[in-house]
Amino acid sequence: MVDPTSLNAKKRQSPEREETKNLRAFLFSLLGALAGAAVCVAVDYYFMGNITGLIYLFAGMTSYAFYQYFVERKDQKPIHLLFIALSCVLAATLAVFISCLILYAGQVQEPGMNFLEKTFELYRLNITENGLQNYQHAYNGSGETMYFDLSLLSFHIVCAVMALLGLLLSWGFVKLATNVWEKKHGNQNTNYSYTSRKKNPKRKRKHR
Repeated sequence: MVDPTSLNAKKRQSPEREETKNLRAFLFSLLGALAGAAVCVAVDYYFMGNITGLIYLFAGMTSYAFYQYFVERKDQKPIHLLFIALSCVLAATLAVFISCLILYAGQVQEPGMNFLEKTFELYRLNITENGLQNYQHAYNGSGETMYFDLSLLSFHIVCAVMALLGLLLSWGFVKLATNVWEKKHGNQNTNYSYTSRKKNPKRKRKHR
């Protein structure tokens, strides 16, 4: 005889498991995107801001790499691409903000402000004066002159687009490579995630 209590429990657990899978996909892709974005910030700091948004391709690539590595293939779904894309945009936005805090916040000559407040003030001045246009002009404030030749809003958009492009390139490469592999070897045992490898026992060496 079937226990209706257990059936109801299973029904209640199904959406929770689905939400957990979606959350896992987002968190691991965000972790990968943040790792790639940290590299972008380090490179930007090393070159003192003299790099283009092209480096942010790496954030999208690492985001998708983490997703592929930690999420079981059977749990991967097309909607997860939206979560990965969101993680790329968030990581790129945070990375650009941190770069501005490290490299440019000191240009704001306001003694009563800390570096975080100076960064927000820098954004306010740049958005007010430059908007989405990249051109050089001077802004006089507190007896100091600040020169803007870059729109921070435009740079945010470029970096986010580059991260999404890196995600798209990674997705296309994995899709193509997987199709080629499955045509040659079949689609059996194609779960390559970290969890599946962790569950597989190590092969014991045969002793003669």
